[in-house]
Amino acid sequence: MALAAAGSIAGAVLFELSLSSGGHTAWPGLFAGALVAPLGFAVSRGVAAGALARAASGEAEAQGSPFAIAGTLALVALALAALSTLVPPVSLAALAAFAWLAVQQRRRGRRKYEGLRVLR
Repeated sequence: MALAAAGSIAGAVLFELSLSSGGHTAWPGLFAGALVAPLGFAVSRGVAAGALARAASGEAEAQGSPFAIAGTLALVALALAALSTLVPPVSLAALAAFAWLAVQQRRRGRRKYEGLRVLR
């Protein structure tokens, strides 16, 4: 939870700085960054949990240590941050991708327990 809070604060500050450096009004970035950062955190946590579960189950195509999975996610996050800074439309595409992944994770989670019923 503390990591999500720190991410929200960092997202708010970085979005605000990004807007101010581009000559735009900066204060909306505080609110937007604080709202969007938890979405990225939740989706990334779900992706990491799925990758760790597949690696632990021994699936042939999912091999790797927890450190390799965490390192890969960190590198992807840094690359996405750099691209979003250099080419601003990338951030909108990333937001759409994170929203789509969030919907897919939620749908998959509901389907997982769809047939389970308690009979008394």
